[in-house]
Amino acid sequence: IPRLAAELGVDAVFANHDYEPDAIARDAAVAGALAADARPFFTFKDQVIFEKSEVLSQSGTPFTVYTPYKNAWLKRMLAQPDCVAAYPVEALAAKLAPATGETTATLSLEQLGFERTNLSTLAIPAGMSGGARLFDDFLPRLASYGSARNYPACKGPSYLSLHLRFGTVSIRHLVRTVSELSARGQGGEGAAVWLSELIW
Repeated sequence: IPRLAAELGVDAVFANHDYEPDAIARDAAVAGALAADARPFFTFKDQVIFEKSEVLSQSGTPFTVYTPYKNAWLKRMLAQPDCVAAYPVEALAAKLAPATGETTATLSLEQLGFERTNLSTLAIPAGMSGGARLFDDFLPRLASYGSARNYPACKGPSYLSLHLRFGTVSIRHLVRTVSELSARGQGGEGAAVWLSELIW
């Protein structure tokens, strides 16, 4: 990333927060290398609804038990419905710098430093369209999720974990949809169970 930023002559690098130890170390190294070139590195919340110190106990400390945390999380979401609002990228597209010349070419996995794997043989629907297909397929099964998820022979889970991890589905979209279904009395018990797992 620092090398690419230098090649493109960018003023700053923007990314989303990542919370795993290796990712935190990676981002710190990237920030340090960018700072050495006088390029700021800005990160923002994206893959969660609430993060870090946004949901605390009444004593102002992190929760140590999940159920009270979940209840506080839900209370905050209801008080702050904009936290799951959609942000259509089309409205912001005009603010992006135009891509010209070689920057319009898509780099191969190898050029990005990755090795090809057997992902295609696993038949995992990939990308944003794959995530959307999986979610559409899951919604009719949502009501039975609470019980069906416990039986490997059943098509019970949403299969969206991978998409949530890599941002090819929006956590805000999922939470907003399941919350709206629950508010209309749809989604059954499975909706509450699945929302609880999204909060987790």
